[in-house]
Amino acid sequence: MLLKEYNKGDIVFREGDRDSCMYRIIEGSVEVFITSKTEGEIVLTTLGQDRIFGEMAAIDAWPRSASIRVCEDGTKLLEIARDELIEFFRDDPYQVRSITENLSHRLRGLTEDYLEVCSTIRDMKSTRGQKRSEGLLRKISRFISAYSRTVHYLTTYEETSSILQADGKSIGRENGVNYRKNAVVFRQGEDGDCMYYIQLGSVGIYTDYGTEKEKQLVVLEEDAFFGEMGLIEKMPRSATAVIDEDDTVLRKITEDELDTLFKYSPNLVVRCIEHLSGRLRRLTKDYLEACEMVSKMDEAEKTYTSLTNAEEALIRELADAASRYDVWM
Repeated sequence: MLLKEYNKGDIVFREGDRDSCMYRIIEGSVEVFITSKTEGEIVLTTLGQDRIFGEMAAIDAWPRSASIRVCEDGTKLLEIARDELIEFFRDDPYQVRSITENLSHRLRGLTEDYLEVCSTIRDMKSTRGQKRSEGLLRKISRFISAYSRTVHYLTTYEETSSILQADGKSIGRENGVNYRKNAVVFRQGEDGDCMYYIQLGSVGIYTDYGTEKEKQLVVLEEDAFFGEMGLIEKMPRSATAVIDEDDTVLRKITEDELDTLFKYSPNLVVRCIEHLSGRLRRLTKDYLEACEMVSKMDEAEKTYTSLTNAEEALIRELADAASRYDVWM
């Protein structure tokens, strides 16, 4: 880890850069901005002392999604390389909570944006050849702009294997609870105060479980997490979790345990962070592909050109995404 001093106007990194460090602000402040072809420079937010930024590049080898510019002379940043993350977490376990909360907030917000762009695609599909409302036109413009600003994600997106390594140890089976098939772990609408790690077996995630509208969203297997939104953001459960096979073993992770978990189970914390990062990476790709489809549909409408059969199939799939996407996390 390296302490660096910057002056006002210095650029720490630029949008699209491929490096592997994150930063903690020791003194001073920075601003986060992006550059749009149509709108120019857009400042998203300002970050002050003790805030962390750039963690996605360190955790999951993401290209930088925005640029960072220093706001004042004498700003001091602690640069933390990818291979120093474990040491950083050990020295300051609170940062584990901070990063998981940040990832969770971004995942929740992007999920809402994704469902909105899918709804926009559905509205565009149903109003083809008709005059569009001002509200729909604003949404179309918003998503086309989002796609044009961040299209580099679609060209640089790649699946990554595990980046973080915690002493090479495997995750143990301690503190797990054995469940029988069809046992309900939690129900849709309940208050959430914990998350779960599947040590063995599998868990089905359902909406409207036990009713005529029951729908299985996904089956999660060994090494998966679920219920993290309930723990990190205190969100009500958006689906029901049901044991899918006998002798499934789950480890329950509470809020109190998060503060000390890294000390005793570093691999579990690493896996949780990678899980959130991976979900955010995949959702970012899905979101930008949906924004790209809005752009293609809008262009086709303006030029009276036809979309390909594959694009038409994707439109139908995205129009139905609100009912199939795994927002249960």
